Amino acid sequence: MPIQQHRDSPSILLECPMRLQSGSIPKSHLLPKALYKTVRGDGPNPHPLHIAPGNWHQSSFQDWAHLLCFDCAQRLHRGGEEWTLRHLLKKDGTFRLRDKIVAKSQCLTSDSFTAYQVDIDAGVDFDQLAYFTDSVIWKGGAHPWRGYGNQITLGSRYFEEFRRYLVNEGAFPENASFHIDITRP
Repeated sequence: MPIQQHRDSPSILLECPMRLQSGSIPKSHLLPKALYKTVRGDGPNPHPLHIAPGNWHQSSFQDWAHLLCFDCAQRLHRGGEEWTLRHLLKKDGTFRLRDKIVAKSQCLTSDSFTAYQVDIDAGVDFDQLAYFTDSVIWKGGAHPWRGYGNQITLGSRYFEEFRRYLVNEGAFPENASFHIDITRP
């Protein structure tokens, strides 16, 4: 399902740092808006925990900024957000990503961790996971979220490599890697 711009989300005219073109820029979330719904609890204060330098609190606030044009937001949604969100832990306890990994992988277990070597036919789309991970890292470096002044610093070379990968103008950055950590149930 495509992302929809809401009536209460006015756009402003800016340059989209992903496409490097000026245009109408609606609200962009650092983490997908649907993810906030996933991490809400059921108790008297269901809001997610926000951790900041020297502070933590529960809040319904969602990190957003006028950052990406609608086309780039759609690109990120289709490129990795949609698949990743479908496979994350749900409130009903289902966890499609974990189920796929456990069902078709060899593992090494100790008291403190289990490491999996995921089989190629496990149904885990690592391209989608890499794209989603890259998009969050890149957005984190594209804007100083929540005004803390702490912005992910990728350096101009890596910021551009991530951007080119996200707009399909380059490969996954050569010196970049990511790992997936799944908490035990």
